[in-house]
Amino acid sequence: MCLKTTTIIPVLKKSPVSCLNDYRPVALTPIIMKCFERLLMRQIKDLLFTITVCVSSNRSTDDAITTTLHLALTHLDNKNSYV
Repeated sequence: MCLKTTTIIPVLKKSPVSCLNDYRPVALTPIIMKCFERLLMRQIKDLLFTITVCVSSNRSTDDAITTTLHLALTHLDNKNSYV
């Protein structure tokens, strides 16, 4: 089972149907993947918040983003590191 497989289903926006724009695409993703993505998103947000608070005292947003990106990429340069 591939967890990143998504099925796109066209759902009717309004009736009667006069053209293809009357449908909107809805992506159906496996529940396990949605749960995993939410857990991972929470961890990333918490980590970024912690780093940003430590870095951003009296600095610009660009500087905080650059420093955070640098920390993440430096971490990935280390052997046996993962995200």
